[in-house]
Amino acid sequence: MQTTLRVTVILLSVLLTGRAQAQMGWADASSVHFTEGSVMLASGAVVQGEISLDRAKNKIALRMTNDTIYTLPAEIVRGFAVRGEQNRQKGEEYVALTRIFRSYSFPWSMKKAPEFKVWAFFEQLSEGPVMLLRREEPVQYNYAVVNANRTMMRSSTDITTTFYLSKNQGTPVALHKTKRDLLAFFPKQAREIKAYAKENELSFKNARELAFLVNYANSLQSPPPPEAVPPGY
Repeated sequence: MQTTLRVTVILLSVLLTGRAQAQMGWADASSVHFTEGSVMLASGAVVQGEISLDRAKNKIALRMTNDTIYTLPAEIVRGFAVRGEQNRQKGEEYVALTRIFRSYSFPWSMKKAPEFKVWAFFEQLSEGPVMLLRREEPVQYNYAVVNANRTMMRSSTDITTTFYLSKNQGTPVALHKTKRDLLAFFPKQAREIKAYAKENELSFKNARELAFLVNYANSLQSPPPPEAVPPGY
């Protein structure tokens, strides 16, 4: 066990560009901390510990069992699973107790620079072949407070949520208008999906219920044809 831990630490030291952070996580609204986590790196190595997710910079801080802390950007992480969120946002919707995040690259701008790829973490909300993903991004805004003839500037951070679909773990496709875009993604099954949602009173805006709808849409798709078996087998 000790040998495995030493090998893992050496591997992390080679992969990472930065050393340990002074403190675990980031103390602002864009970060979220989990008491249990397991990370699979792009190399296939798996490491465990406490995890802080920085949703603004798309990186995680991993505290190992020996209290060493490493910073892992999304591009060197294949995915991670976490439990025990400490600073859960009010009204945040969870689909399962264990939350699974995957790392994807996608164009920064399809119009301006489609060749420029960025990496980000997406939470997986359903199974495939078409997976429902959720990306939460912090948005900061400034406002003025007037008090006793003085104007003071304040700032606040909100978390915006965008749902995506990924077919066979391909590039995520954003659902800007959730119902419209989901039905457009499944044109042949759209009528049945709408009927299923109405019959079961499922919302296209609720994360858990949207996951039910995507799972149902997957069940309606024809399975791939079986591979041909040579004669005599």
